[in-house]
Amino acid sequence: MTPLGLPSAPLDLSAQWSDSTIDLEWAPPDDDGGDPEIVYEVFRYDVVYGVVSVTGNVANTTFTDTDLVNGKTYSYQVTAINAIGRGPESEPMNATPYGLPSEPVGLNAIAGNGFVNLTWRKPLDNGGDPDLKYTVYR
Repeated sequence: MTPLGLPSAPLDLSAQWSDSTIDLEWAPPDDDGGDPEIVYEVFRYDVVYGVVSVTGNVANTTFTDTDLVNGKTYSYQVTAINAIGRGPESEPMNATPYGLPSEPVGLNAIAGNGFVNLTWRKPLDNGGDPDLKYTVYR
């Protein structure tokens, strides 16, 4: 019988964002340390609070972090845990949630000969994204 060891790091950590939420997904480690009963712990890194364990004992390879600040970048790592203990952290993944912006302010239209000149100001709430793009519909 081979003695148990620590699992290796989870693989391929990825993130998808939405309004105040980041969805994480990862692949199991290549080496479970001889123990197929693995759970995961998710860590979020914050410049103010340092390392925060946002959840432990996750049985699957997904986690949703909620109630986040739109426009703030969060960094995550995941560890695999078996009966022996916690293995090394995954590669870090940075993600920034964004919400929907409010409508642009002060829309003004000036008609010309065969054209209309439109002007507006930035929305009061950019949803956390300082680099807004605009789509004009006719």
